[in-house]
Amino acid sequence: MESGEWYARLRHEQKISQQVIIHGKSNRYALAPGQWINIKGSPLNNINDGVIILSVQGHGNRTEAYELEFTAIPYQALTLYRPAPIRWPQISGTLPARVTSPDHDTYGYIDTQGRYRVKFNFDLKTWKKGEESLWVRLAKPYAG
Repeated sequence: MESGEWYARLRHEQKISQQVIIHGKSNRYALAPGQWINIKGSPLNNINDGVIILSVQGHGNRTEAYELEFTAIPYQALTLYRPAPIRWPQISGTLPARVTSPDHDTYGYIDTQGRYRVKFNFDLKTWKKGEESLWVRLAKPYAG
């Protein structure tokens, strides 16, 4: 199968799996995305085999009981669930920092994966030399 057909099939399966979206409320705190639940006594015919929970959002406070809102799709054994494609992560900016190294090191120390330790300008705490941050990679904008 060529890659164009493969991506078209994925998008087609995504649209099919999300034709029927169910929104509901519950007071069961254990509901989580990916769970299959069986709903009894529903007037909807297409959820006789149960539903798959896609997302949950719970809220409550001292004056109101805990309530959970969920989104689900009908369970179908022969239809695959395909989530919406995730956008490629992008860095929207940079953080200025200074490369650091342990004592008596003239140049910034680089580990075997090409990462540095840096001191961020917003970090006002005093740290041991060469341990100001976790290992970070040097990021450069594309040239040209």
